[in-house]
Amino acid sequence: LLVVVLHVMQRRRQIGALRAFGTPRAVVFEIVWLETFAIIAAGVLLGFGLGYTAARTGAHLLSGASGFTLPVEFRSEDWQSALVLLAVTGLIALVPAMLAYRQSPAQALRN
Repeated sequence: LLVVVLHVMQRRRQIGALRAFGTPRAVVFEIVWLETFAIIAAGVLLGFGLGYTAARTGAHLLSGASGFTLPVEFRSEDWQSALVLLAVTGLIALVPAMLAYRQSPAQALRN
């Protein structure tokens, strides 16, 4: 979250320029929220994918060495966890979006 907030703070001038050219606050809010959500959601989904791949690879290696088959599957609970994390991601994305929404265009362009 801190990295995303810092990213928004670094883009202050761009956001200020958008507002100075007449972009409504709601559109700026949407842009920042979507970008933030996309970045964090990609990390969540990539993490789930890499975790599943690592578990399958580890199970394959262990079953080859020991002769025991270790089942690795993506269950409904895993999908529920992913959906909960994506919902939390949507809430987290509100923080930088609100910072951008409340930003004054004149102040952003002055700094």
